[in-house]
Amino acid sequence: MKIAFLTMHSCPLAQAGTKDTGGMNVYAIDTARELEAKNHTVDIFTRSHANHEAKIINISPQVRLIHVKAGENDLNKESLAQHIDEYVSGIDEFRSSNNLRYDIIHSHYWLSGKAGLSLSRKLSIPHVTSFHTTAALKNSTPINNLEIQEREPSEREIAQKSDRIIAWTHEESESLVSMYGASKKNISVVPIGVDLQLFKKKNRETARNRFGLPADKDLILYLGRLDPIKGPDLFINTVLKLSSRKNLEAWVVGGEKYTYEKQLLQTQSSALTLDEKIRFFEPIPHQQLPWLYSAADILIVPSYYESFSMVTAESLATGTPVIASDVAGPASLIENGKSGFLIKPGNATEFASKINYLLDSNKTLDNMSAYAPSTVSHLSWPRIIEKIINTYEIAINSPERISL
Repeated sequence: MKIAFLTMHSCPLAQAGTKDTGGMNVYAIDTARELEAKNHTVDIFTRSHANHEAKIINISPQVRLIHVKAGENDLNKESLAQHIDEYVSGIDEFRSSNNLRYDIIHSHYWLSGKAGLSLSRKLSIPHVTSFHTTAALKNSTPINNLEIQEREPSEREIAQKSDRIIAWTHEESESLVSMYGASKKNISVVPIGVDLQLFKKKNRETARNRFGLPADKDLILYLGRLDPIKGPDLFINTVLKLSSRKNLEAWVVGGEKYTYEKQLLQTQSSALTLDEKIRFFEPIPHQQLPWLYSAADILIVPSYYESFSMVTAESLATGTPVIASDVAGPASLIENGKSGFLIKPGNATEFASKINYLLDSNKTLDNMSAYAPSTVSHLSWPRIIEKIINTYEIAINSPERISL
């Protein structure tokens, strides 16, 4: 197959953990490479931006990244909806001028989903979509995300008119049916894959030496974007409740150095006199994450909403227990009490209680660490990619493609 990936709002080569750049980027690249391993070809179309090296970047022999002009380079995500037609025209012009024929379109996120519907109509090519997040679920949390008005009705149209939807959990599938009117028979539940050759437990002492962390310190880790819906402020409030622990360090890894979000969190930390406990770091390359997970005692995922939580899966694969909010993504991965704990979203007191419990019980922590990798063995990429390919084939071979 020749496959067109659409990732309009975020370049897959951008560093994950910065603004608007997270697990979707890693997922898109990993999926494309796994498809290549099965002898498929993938063109990834993203929007031109200030930092790209060239219009076409060859990631590997059968995977390339193509930058398409759609508005000014420095536009924020909230402004991109008005440039979807330009993005679609740029993709079609590239396809036409290079005499290309794609077998299927796979869009990522709602902006690309709208573009995917348009291209699907224009080229009579099946369209598969992955939402990554939805406005309906984000808006149901206590966090005000200021989602633009166009997003939710657009997602409803995408859910009802795409040939196939890849949902990551059964909870996501059910929400697409109940909230957006998607047809259940058009949804494939396929979780995110994890590179289990990369994400393996590393030697703790070596891992800590790489990051300059003393062996006698307890380390709890927050890793990811600093979006309020991810709960980084809740992480800081949790650390406040752990301030009596003399050997505790809490690391926040994510967010660029001078962003408003990071400065706000640093101000919060200072106001609570936690500067000796909490350290802030910029994102690190994905290949180094197994060392970071292995250096930590516990990963904390305090999100108010997670459609999957790639960091939870990676941490478990690396043997680091996870304490997370009891929301769809982490709840589909963590065996409560066996590989970590699930906590009611927003409850800093309960987060702190479970952290204290694990740090005070080396045997329990060690047992969780030993058990955790087995809980995500089903996420190995060779297994996941077969399910994605099967989804594509269903969409291509369906005798009753949805009328657009």
